[in-house]
Amino acid sequence: WRFAARLEQAGHIGGDFYDFVDRGRSLLVLLADVSGKGIPAALVMASARALFRQIARETDRPDEVLTRLGRALWEEHGGTPYLTGFLARLDLDSRSLSWVNAGHPPALLVTGTAHRALGSTGPPAGILPDARYTAEELPLAPGDTLVAVTDGVTEALEAGGRVEERVAWTVAQRRDKGPQAVCERVMRLAASGRGPVGAGEWADDRTVVAVTLDKP
Repeated sequence: WRFAARLEQAGHIGGDFYDFVDRGRSLLVLLADVSGKGIPAALVMASARALFRQIARETDRPDEVLTRLGRALWEEHGGTPYLTGFLARLDLDSRSLSWVNAGHPPALLVTGTAHRALGSTGPPAGILPDARYTAEELPLAPGDTLVAVTDGVTEALEAGGRVEERVAWTVAQRRDKGPQAVCERVMRLAASGRGPVGAGEWADDRTVVAVTLDKP
């Protein structure tokens, strides 16, 4: 297993964050984006990361972690701000992936022959008081690469269309070089984009997280 991440803030203070929690024989990987901008978003980001780590010490079930995190955010903020997020549990023994997606851009599982989009399985966390999430599970094979990005990456590419296919192709071209190379190439792709049509002087935080299961 190899892991890498890259985060580029649009300003001095950002609302994107990622985290890895080692549970021994499993690993939780979170990529999240807090709504809003500036200091308010940064404060929620810090509290959400602390909450995530606290909950992750008690359970490694992605559905339970995100449900509890969303409920705590609702109780604190009443629906605004909220966060979108992709949370994965990697079982290091069975080589399987279980995941939930809270209104976040789809993560991509890129294999030797194709890719699969891991799209939304529930609303953004903290936007509703009783939101619940159902985890989905997939087997992993040597050579597979999991990539998650925030909307600063996907929106940068909107004007050119076919965002999912372009990101998946980029990952496929670099996955044999390892997760760091994947992150760097996805960020270069995003930097080449013009942003959403009609957005004018658009800027947003950009983050990518990559996990590869190496071939034996």
